[in-house]
Amino acid sequence: MKQNSESKKTGYITAKHPIYGGKAQMLRFRHCGESWYFRMWIPTEKKFVQHSLKERDYQLALEKAERDFIGFQAKVQQGEKIFSFSASELVEEFLLHLKERFVDTDQLSVGRYQNVKIHLNHYLDFIGLDESVQNIQRDRFRDYVKVRRKECPDMNLGTIRNEQITIRSMYKWALELGHITISAMPVFGKINIPKDEGKREGISLSEYRRLYAVSKNWHTHAPDAAKHGEHWYYRRLLHDLIIVMANFGFRTGEVRSIRWKDVQVNADNTAKVLIRAEYTKVGEERRVTSRRGDVFDRIRSYSKYTEPNDFVFSAFWKNRQWNSQMIYRTFRSLVKEVREKYGEEFDAERVLYGLRHLFITIKLRGGATPWAVAHMTGTSPRQITATYNDVTDEQVSRMLLAVNAQFDKEGNLIDRKGHVVSMEGE
Repeated sequence: MKQNSESKKTGYITAKHPIYGGKAQMLRFRHCGESWYFRMWIPTEKKFVQHSLKERDYQLALEKAERDFIGFQAKVQQGEKIFSFSASELVEEFLLHLKERFVDTDQLSVGRYQNVKIHLNHYLDFIGLDESVQNIQRDRFRDYVKVRRKECPDMNLGTIRNEQITIRSMYKWALELGHITISAMPVFGKINIPKDEGKREGISLSEYRRLYAVSKNWHTHAPDAAKHGEHWYYRRLLHDLIIVMANFGFRTGEVRSIRWKDVQVNADNTAKVLIRAEYTKVGEERRVTSRRGDVFDRIRSYSKYTEPNDFVFSAFWKNRQWNSQMIYRTFRSLVKEVREKYGEEFDAERVLYGLRHLFITIKLRGGATPWAVAHMTGTSPRQITATYNDVTDEQVSRMLLAVNAQFDKEGNLIDRKGHVVSMEGE
């Protein structure tokens, strides 16, 4: 076939050949040598799509260009997007939308926003940073649970479901703005969450005592203990963080958010701590008073950052929050030390969040109502009763046993001394 192209001896384009009546073109560029390129105008998106055909031979390049034109034309006719955000660009735009529309207007807490970022980081790990969102096969998401469980075998299905909800929300936003078409919406497989998955595995009181015993002097064995260096500091700070979480019932993110201006240490060794709304899961601030106010005085004695606006649990080198990943990493190192000393008497799978569950369990067993515990820990009474059902059952049983009345063999209501109790209305 004769090459019917317009050759140019000068300029940026050195050769041009129209195909399908000029609806697309084959081009050669001065800076690209003899390679042919494909170019086509996409009227629905008002952009040119252009790419290399990776051919120098005219006839082979023409065959590829005609196939590409047919493919792009079919997508345009079906209403599909040719140009699409990459996965990382979509995440960036969605997070910016959330921050400007909801976080900055106090409709979404900083804590919730951080959770969304974490969920979408897992999405990027699953999809890949540079994947074109429109071109991702929607059925690919059916493997999301399998992949996440392979990465983290102990991960709760409820957590994975929350990640899926976040991903769907992002795609729905993208669809409403026209960034994707309906054909790109992810299809997740159904998740059947066991009824008992919500049961919390907290640190037991005996485990807490062992954890406390090792962490108390752990900082003295740090390699830089003599200089009171970074390792010494973080080990000592972790010990004090453990005490605060166990005595106040804070979430890890909440305890990291505490600034010195939020703490009031009282003469009776208690402390009142303010947890600001933007760092809570429910978007409401709360003030918690509990024992061990001395811990805050101790932190002040060795921390470099103690101004009112500084974080209580601050980093060593910079005046900012102690990084959560570093906290978890330091805690895992501590758990290894505890296991070396106590072996199987301390569960290797325990996490910092278990201290919050220890606090709630102790308060419930001590007679506090689910409402009071929920108010103190920033959650709902329903969540407390659902998650700690075994503890509340025990609590109710003790309360009923304390009632000074029971039935004898004949069905008479008697008191603890065996005397028949008269019932009104008989």
